Amino acid sequence: MAISFLKKEIFFNILQAILNRKNSAFSAFSAFSASLRFYFLFSILSGRVQNILTQLQDQKNPDAEDTPPKPERKPVAALAEKEEKEEVENPPLPQSKPIQFDATGRMIRPEADPRGFDEKEFLDKTENTFREFVKVGRRKGSNTAADFLEHYLDGSGAPKKVTRDEARKFQFIQNAEKTNQNRFEQGSLVDLDKDFAKGLLTLSDGQTKDVKDHWDFNTTRFKPDSLRNIVFTDGIDELISFGRTKVKSKGDFTATRKGNIITLDGKVTHNWDDTYDFDPMGFIGGAGGAALAKSGRAKPFKFGAAWTQRVKGTVEIKAGRLLNPKLEWFDMNAGKKEIKGKKE
Repeated sequence: MAISFLKKEIFFNILQAILNRKNSAFSAFSAFSASLRFYFLFSILSGRVQNILTQLQDQKNPDAEDTPPKPERKPVAALAEKEEKEEVENPPLPQSKPIQFDATGRMIRPEADPRGFDEKEFLDKTENTFREFVKVGRRKGSNTAADFLEHYLDGSGAPKKVTRDEARKFQFIQNAEKTNQNRFEQGSLVDLDKDFAKGLLTLSDGQTKDVKDHWDFNTTRFKPDSLRNIVFTDGIDELISFGRTKVKSKGDFTATRKGNIITLDGKVTHNWDDTYDFDPMGFIGGAGGAALAKSGRAKPFKFGAAWTQRVKGTVEIKAGRLLNPKLEWFDMNAGKKEIKGKKE
């Protein structure tokens, strides 16, 4: 009470002194604001002092009614009896049995798990769900994805080969072939950091040499000509069927120099080779698909396509550099010649 009265007295005395001050730079409003801020500050400080006084008062009266009672000490025998009773009422859960495999890698199917998890039931439900996916895929027009998943569930493991023309229907295959062709022309022939170009520079007039190079197109790289083309150009069917995949292009050439012109003649084989399986840590049923393979209910298989093109071209040597590379690409297909997919 005394502190509250003191706060008010100090507040009004300071306010009156500021307002009566001659030649003061404070206006009445400024004086009031300053006094108000002082009043609030003093209120906070006095409140803390009040709390300290209250604590000191409590220490002088330890037997006050608000003092919490001390917990009653129970004998050791009573505590042991209580713990034993809790163990009987809430027995610990049994440990789950780990999944085991035989020498061939097939999963040994245990009896029903004591915690309620049945391996056989889980595999049955997963397989039934996947076979429903096959039916839904066919109804939605995702025939490639349905075919691949059904072949996986059939468990033969036989490879599924795709022809060159079938592969080229996919936009990402077209992008892979075109990208690697440009890499041979604009990279292998002129990039002096590559062994291919270094070998060409060492040719003397009239000399012939065999040179080789390779390029990989990987759809895991998130660029306009990679994975997102599978989603937005080819559609979800190809994404589910192939996922992340790769096209490797390997070239073998014979190079002959005449004057400042090097003539090249060779073959490039484009190889799309992948495995259809499920990543246990992946999405779209990865864990279930991998479990089916481990149990012998499904089997991964190889898929892809391979085709070879005949390549002819020239590049010019000038001042220690390779300039003006030109390559023509001919499909080797039952005697037909095509340049970059077009008939001559």
